[in-house]
Amino acid sequence: MSADNGIYILRTPNVDFNDYEYRVSEAQAIENIYYNVKEPLDAIPDDVVMIFDKGFVFTREEAIKEAFRIYDEIQESDYPIVEHGIQEIHLNFPFSRYQELTEELKNENKND
Repeated sequence: MSADNGIYILRTPNVDFNDYEYRVSEAQAIENIYYNVKEPLDAIPDDVVMIFDKGFVFTREEAIKEAFRIYDEIQESDYPIVEHGIQEIHLNFPFSRYQELTEELKNENKND
């Protein structure tokens, strides 16, 4: 059986598109954020938000340190497997846009 997990550093542009924001999460089946994506998006908003909306925004250097901290924590656990290691994911829109789209989808589903 596969752990299918990794530690992922998400890079998104800030709202002004003049710099980047970084978020870190340990996740399984990360490829699901790309499953059946509708253009012009590059990932499924509610999956991106669910995985990375932990309230912490890092610089790239801080994100790398946090990723290694999580990695070390997992290595010291009873199940010390990080199958896909530490990876960086680049998305094209500000994280806030994924949050907005997730809220829009929730509101649409309430009205159905």
